[in-house]
Amino acid sequence: MLEDPRNGLYRKFLEIVRDLQPKMVLIENVPNLLDFDGGKYRDETYQFLAESGYEIKSDVSGTVAQSMRQSQKIIGRSGGGNF
Repeated sequence: MLEDPRNGLYRKFLEIVRDLQPKMVLIENVPNLLDFDGGKYRDETYQFLAESGYEIKSDVSGTVAQSMRQSQKIIGRSGGGNF
């Protein structure tokens, strides 16, 4: 899985965020992003968003009992206020 070139796509996404500086960023449906490779991708994403002035919130939703696949979300928001 580490050799999969798609693993670097999140960095391209973060470059776009850096260039466009949107008020809100939503990264979702990324199974295992929060835990993969010891949390490396999560930590890099959190650090980038924080250094770029975003507040960060992450969430895992969906349950096996509901027969739904888990959806992992990372939300970054700039400008203060509530999520």
